[in-house]
Order: sequence, then structure tokens, then C-alpha cells
Amino acid sequence: MAVEAEIGKVGKSEDGASTEADDMHYTAVDEAVRFVGDTHVDALAVSIGTVHAMAVQAAHLDIALCRKLHEAMPTMPLVMHGASGAVDEDVKQVIQLGITKINIATFLQKKAALAVKAMFEQTPDAIGFRDLAKPQVQAIKDGVRGKIELFGTANRA
Repeated sequence: MAVEAEIGKVGKSEDGASTEADDMHYTAVDEAVRFVGDTHVDALAVSIGTVHAMAVQAAHLDIALCRKLHEAMPTMPLVMHGASGAVDEDVKQVIQLGITKINIATFLQKKAALAVKAMFEQTPDAIGFRDLAKPQVQAIKDGVRGKIELFGTANRA
């Protein structure tokens, strides 16, 4: 069984657009190194500027902090929670600095919601589950394909 833990705290956006959250706490390098040494976790989620539930891509990541974390723990897979709001160029950079898992649930939920909204605009009387599910599934597939390209993981198993 693989164990993933979070050190620091990725806050939550209350309005879906805020790049800072009151409950946010960036990961301290020394604390992360000590935690990994004490617990031997398999992956470590770090707080480097992402915010949970951000529906707008406006969060700029602390690239220098990510670099320090990776240099201090070069074999530790780093995880980015709340990455839906992270700016694409920053995401590309942190992937090069040890981020190996990226959580994008809000991004995918927004894609699904917008697909249903568009469907209702075209077909206001649609009520069947299949009617609702089909555009959501396609929107999520398209969103995932785009992120796979962004992350540079296309054609890699």
C-alpha cells in the first residue's frame, strides 16, 4: 500500500478565484525532510501556492520553494493538491522539480458543469441521465487530454 501525506497546508478558496486562503501554510523544507525521514511515506503533498477549489487559473507557484524541496529530497515523489488554479507555465516548471502527481478535480468538475450548462442551453427539456452524462464525460475526457499534453505525459505509461 502506498502512503501519501501532506505537509504544510493547501488552503481552500471560498470564492473559487482567490489565490490566497486564510488557512494556507506553505511547506517548510526542514519540516518536510524531518517528516519524510520519520514516516517513510511514499509520496509527499507540498504546499507551494496552490489553493483547493480554485476555478480560475490565477495561482502563481513558489518555484524556488519547490526547487528547495526537490533538492532536499531528490528521490521523494512530490504531489500538488489544488492544482486546478495553478498557472500552466508554473505547472510545467514544477514538474521538472519533482512534482509527480497533480490533483485537478476542480478543473474537471468545472468542465463537466459547463458541458451540462451548454447542453441545457441547446436542449432545455433534457432530463435523462444519459443526456446529462454524455456531455460531461466528453468534457472530462477532453480536459484530461489537454492536461496530459500540458504535463508532458502523453504516450508514457
